Amino acid sequence: MKYPAIGLLAALLPFHVHAQTTATDEGASVTAPQAQEGLISREFDLTELGFQEGLSFRQLSGNATIFIPLPEAGALNSGTLELELNHASTAEVDRYLQVSVGGRSVSSQALPDGAGRLSVPVPLRPEDVSGGFIAVGLSYSGAFSDRVCVDERASGDFLEIAASSSVTLQLDQAAVDTSTAFAGLRPA
Repeated sequence: MKYPAIGLLAALLPFHVHAQTTATDEGASVTAPQAQEGLISREFDLTELGFQEGLSFRQLSGNATIFIPLPEAGALNSGTLELELNHASTAEVDRYLQVSVGGRSVSSQALPDGAGRLSVPVPLRPEDVSGGFIAVGLSYSGAFSDRVCVDERASGDFLEIAASSSVTLQLDQAAVDTSTAFAGLRPA
């Protein structure tokens, strides 16, 4: 190809983000966030990472790691993982979701008694990229009480992280300058 940079630019054009408005039920409009100049915005959900059913924890314990691929470590400017949680418990139980990114603790979310839904934003930083991935650790834990002996298998609790939980990455356009770097960022 005589001008390979033109081919790469043409391939990246679909990633350019434009402001969009969406009508809500109340008739108001919401403007989508616009990518900054020189940045590419890439958004996807957990299904694209192989979690078609999301993640599920029960019996007051569970651990999982989500690996977000980012083959070009220098491309990440910033990012967010928006965890959509659905939870319930049948008894008064202290329950928590702890989130770590790249080995650093970023969030410890207490889950209220009963059932409910929560949205937990998790910041992603360039220094979190290691070996072509951002590792997001999830740890669900809980206890009835330190004064009562109970079989945790009978706790009747759960925590589900929806497959629609989204990842938004703001990528430096200049760092996505090869076909290999671009291919690593394409949708699955």
